[in-house]
Amino acid sequence: MLIKPQQLQSLLQKVVYPMYFIVGTNRYQMSELTELIKKTRQTAIASDEKQRVVDNAADWVNAFEEANSYCLFYDATIMTLIHEKKTMDAACKALIQRYLLHTNPQSTLIIQAPLLSAKALSWLNHADNAAIVPVTSPNASQMTHWISMQLNAANLRTTPEIPLLIQQLTQGNQHACEQLIEKLTLSQPQDALLTEQTVLINLMDQSEYSLYELGDALLQNDALKALRVLRFAQNNRIEPTLVLWVIAQEPRVLLKLHERVARGESWSDASAALKIWSSKLRTYQVALSRFDKKKLKTLLSECQRIDLALKTDNNQSTWVNLERIVLSFFTKIQTTS
Repeated sequence: MLIKPQQLQSLLQKVVYPMYFIVGTNRYQMSELTELIKKTRQTAIASDEKQRVVDNAADWVNAFEEANSYCLFYDATIMTLIHEKKTMDAACKALIQRYLLHTNPQSTLIIQAPLLSAKALSWLNHADNAAIVPVTSPNASQMTHWISMQLNAANLRTTPEIPLLIQQLTQGNQHACEQLIEKLTLSQPQDALLTEQTVLINLMDQSEYSLYELGDALLQNDALKALRVLRFAQNNRIEPTLVLWVIAQEPRVLLKLHERVARGESWSDASAALKIWSSKLRTYQVALSRFDKKKLKTLLSECQRIDLALKTDNNQSTWVNLERIVLSFFTKIQTTS
C-alpha cells in the first residue's frame, strides 16, 4: 500500500502493519516518521528496538530470522532496517515477499531506503500488510514555510526576512534548523524580537547538499545554489573527479538531446532514449533552449581539459577550475584554457 507521509499518523491509529518501507531523499522526515511508528508501537506494547543494515540477501535472511525469534525480555520487537542501495535484486525481493506471507505479529519492521523510489517498490503495491511511504526533500519555498510554522509554534517573534535567512543557512539540513529553533527558544527573552543578527550569532552556514543538486542547479540557471553545492563538496573533500563527472553529465545529455531532436525525433522519444526521469523533463526542456550546440561543446571541451589536468596530477588549481566551469554555465563568455 502506498501512503502519503501526512496520512501515516491517522493510519497508525487504526492499524500497525508488520512492514513499512520509507523511501526517498528527505532523511529528516524519514527519521521523524520512523520515530512516529516506533512511538505508536511502544505505546501499544513494550518492544525491544534493534537496528540492522540490509544490503544483500544474506542480510535480509538474518533480519527475518531475528524478526521471527522469540524475545525474552520484551513482548514485541521493532527493527529498523537500513538499505543504502539504489536497487534491490530479485533474491532480496523474493525474501521480502516470502516473509510477508508469514509475518510475526509481534515484530514491526521499518525499512529506511533513501536511495530507492516508490516506483522501484511497485511490486509491493498490492501487499495488504506492507506500507510504502515516499518522502521527498522540500524545495526552498516549502522549507521557508516550514521554518515559519516552526518559529510560530515556538512562540518566537521574528521580522519577515528571518525564515528565508534560516532557510538559506540550513538548506537541505532540517536537523540543523530544528536545533537552531530549539536553541533560540531557550536563549531568547520572552517577547523579544528575533533579528538577523541573533540568527547569525547562533548559526553558521550548515547547508547540506548532495552532488545531484549541482546538476539540477546548472540546468535550472541557479548560479548561487550551484556555487553553494560546489563549495560544500570542496569543504567535505568530495573527489573532484566525481564533481567533474556531475558537471560534464549535463552538457553531454543536452548535446545528445539537440542531436536527436535535430534528426526529427520527438521530445518524448529523445528523452526516453536518454533515460531522463519524468520529473526532470521540464527542466531539461527549458535548459535546452538556453544552450546551443556550440556552447555545449565548449563546456565539454573545458571539462576534458580539467579531467586531463586531474589525471596528470596537475591539479593545484582544481577547485578554481571547477568553479570557473560552473560559472561558465551562466555566462556567454567562452571558457579559456
